[in-house]
Amino acid sequence: MAAPLYINVGKILVSLFLICGAGIGSASAQSNVGPNEQRFNAGVYKASHNSYQRDETLASQIDNWNCWCLELDLVWHTDNQIRVQHSCGDQNNSDLLSTRLSQVAASIEATERVTVIYLEMKGACASWPSRSAYRSYIRAAAESALGAGRIYPSIEFKQLDQFRWPSYQELLRRGYHWIIILDEEETGFADDNYFFGMARGNPAAAFEDNSVLINSGNPGVVPDRGMEPDRWLFRVYPLPFCGPFGEDPLYFVLGRDNAYTFVATNCIDHDYTMQPPTHSASPVRVTNSGSGAAFGTLAFPFREGSGLIAAIQRSSPRVPVQISAGVYQVPAGTRLDRPVVLHSQGGTTRIISP
Repeated sequence: MAAPLYINVGKILVSLFLICGAGIGSASAQSNVGPNEQRFNAGVYKASHNSYQRDETLASQIDNWNCWCLELDLVWHTDNQIRVQHSCGDQNNSDLLSTRLSQVAASIEATERVTVIYLEMKGACASWPSRSAYRSYIRAAAESALGAGRIYPSIEFKQLDQFRWPSYQELLRRGYHWIIILDEEETGFADDNYFFGMARGNPAAAFEDNSVLINSGNPGVVPDRGMEPDRWLFRVYPLPFCGPFGEDPLYFVLGRDNAYTFVATNCIDHDYTMQPPTHSASPVRVTNSGSGAAFGTLAFPFREGSGLIAAIQRSSPRVPVQISAGVYQVPAGTRLDRPVVLHSQGGTTRIISP
C-alpha cells in the first residue's frame, strides 16, 4: 500500500503538478483494485429515484448533485419504440429512450466516474416483444448515446473479474464510464453477457449469472451480502414524493447508515443527501472564488483555502481533488494528512500559509 501523502505547508509553496501522481498504483489483474482504492460495491452512493421526473436535468444529477445511479422506467409502445415513462398514461414523461440517454450522456463529469443506469421495464401500452428484440433495441440506443466501448459488459464481470467488483478507478483505467442494469421482472429474468441483472431475496436466493442488484423498499432492512460479499449491490428506494408525507431525512439516513450501495432519493437538492458518509463527487472540485453552497461538485465546488482542506477531508478513497489554478491560503501549520491525488486545472496552484 502506498504511504499517505503529507504536505506541510508552513512555509512552502507547493506546485500541485509535482505531486499529482503521488502514490498512484495500478490494479492487479487478480484483485482489480488498486492501492488505497475500494471495490465499487463497498461505497454508499447517492442515487436519484425516477430520475426522469426530477426538476434537475439528468446530466446535472450527475454533475451537480452527485448521483451515481440514475433510474429510467421503460415502456414498449405500439409504434415499436421504447419510451421512458412510469406508465402508459404518463404523458408528461414520454421521451424516447434514445433521447433520455443522450441527455444522460451530456454529463461533463461522466468521464471522471462510473455511473449506473438502472432500467426498470414496466407493463402497459403494448406487450414487450421477444427478449432478443428489446435487448437489441436497448443496447443500440445505449451504445449510440453513451459509446459502445464505454459500457462495462457483464461478460467481463463474470469472466475477467470473477464476480467481484473492481474499483471504479479500475473501470476508468479500462475505459468504462457506464454500467447498465436491466430489471426484467416484467418479462422474466434471464442471463445476459451485456446487461447486468437483478437478484431476488436478501441475501440473494434466486439469481442468474449476470445478477448483481437487489432492490428494497425498506431502508430498515439491513443488506445481507451472503457468500459473495464482493458481488452484490443493494438499492433502496423511497415513497414517490419528497416531503413530510413521502421521503424525509430519516429514510435517507437510515438507508445510508445501513450501508445500501445506492440510496435513491426524490430530494436530490437537499443538503443531507450531499453529506458524508455517502461517496464524494469524483473529482472533488475546489475553486478560489465565489460563494454559496459547497459540496465539491461542478456547480457547488469547495472554495479557497478552507475549502481545499474540506475537499481533502471529503474525498472518498482515491478520488482526485481537482483544484482550479491560483493561490490557496491555509492556516499556519496545516497538515494535509490523507492519501490523496491532487490535480491542478488551468495552470499552477500554490498552497501557502501566513
